[in-house]
Amino acid sequence: MLGYRRFLIGFGLVLLASFPVRADEGEISLSHALEIFYAHNYDILVSRYEIDKAGADLVGAKLIPNPALSFNGTSIEFGRGGGIRLGDNSIWALRLDQLIELGGKRGFRTSTAQAALDAVRLSHKDLIRNLTVGFYTLYYGVLLDELNVEFSRQELERLDRILEISGKRYAAGALSLLDFMKLKLSRVEIESNLVNDETDLRNDMEFFSVLLGGDRNLRPAKSEAAAAFAEYSEEKLIQTAREKRADLLSLEKQLEAAESARKLARANGIPDLGIGAEYDSLGPSHQPAFGFGLSLNIPVFNRNQGEIQKALYIRDQIKTQIDKARRQIEAEVRQALNNYHSARRVFEAYRSNEKDMSELLDRSGQAFSRGGLTVLDFLDTQKSYRDFMSKSHQALTQSRLSQAILELTAGGVS
Repeated sequence: MLGYRRFLIGFGLVLLASFPVRADEGEISLSHALEIFYAHNYDILVSRYEIDKAGADLVGAKLIPNPALSFNGTSIEFGRGGGIRLGDNSIWALRLDQLIELGGKRGFRTSTAQAALDAVRLSHKDLIRNLTVGFYTLYYGVLLDELNVEFSRQELERLDRILEISGKRYAAGALSLLDFMKLKLSRVEIESNLVNDETDLRNDMEFFSVLLGGDRNLRPAKSEAAAAFAEYSEEKLIQTAREKRADLLSLEKQLEAAESARKLARANGIPDLGIGAEYDSLGPSHQPAFGFGLSLNIPVFNRNQGEIQKALYIRDQIKTQIDKARRQIEAEVRQALNNYHSARRVFEAYRSNEKDMSELLDRSGQAFSRGGLTVLDFLDTQKSYRDFMSKSHQALTQSRLSQAILELTAGGVS
């Protein structure tokens, strides 16, 4: 439990001061809380800029090379007075050159950038999925605090009724001072538990309110804990994860981008064609003339062999990463499903005995009030009931958290 609370505090500190939006006071449903979280989380907002940057790369990839304009003077002589003088061989030339990309470079460049943009979008989606795991942990942590506070208050009220009856028995001489003081000391213990539970709730609520963009007392709706548990098929979960997990889909898009980059590298080994046209002004009479030219690199030594090999290695590397991701996703789904089933079994065990424990506590209180049960036996029953309910609440919220994480592991973020 200590490690669980440390995680909540650490996650809350990471999210501190991240959300400027206010929400109404009162209970908040899980779906509403998620809407606020997705809209105002700084990590999510920062990640969106990666999408914008990849979109800018796509814009650049589609562009055609600019033409080059040049102006030249040839055989220009200096006059005796310091000026210039045009001789019979003097030429003024205005030239326009354009590079023509061959081999489909622009198309491959565009398809590479488009696939990279799609991959970044999917990586952004996977980031949201990972951040949502932390959100769920904090949400259900606050819900656990609420259940503990409510239970501690109920226990304090229950003991106060017992103390009222015990005070009358003590005044009548039917209860010893020692036993009466033991009951009072037990109240101190319960009150101390309530203080600690309220402190935990306030601290976690600080992080939760920051998570939702404000400082108001928005609390997880207790009705979330009462929702029915769902049944899952391992085969369907794995199939869904293969189809929807954004990290795997992102890798597949990266593979698509790598394949386009490989084709681009091969195309870059094909020399581009340069064409140019110029207007010439000849001699002192400025006799007009025209010219044109073609230029082409001869790929004798450098045919972009290094980049072609590098592109192949990158493609094969991503293929290996995809194989790893598929196996890892299957393992993560099975682990999450095992954790969910385990958490549910633990909670069901507590829930099936909760009625019996409540009846035992009521009967022990009635028996003690009539003098048919010793103080020590009553206090022992009371302590056992508190421990039972505390673990029951923890089992409930853990099973809810395990269910939420299972759905996320199967690609639950849309």
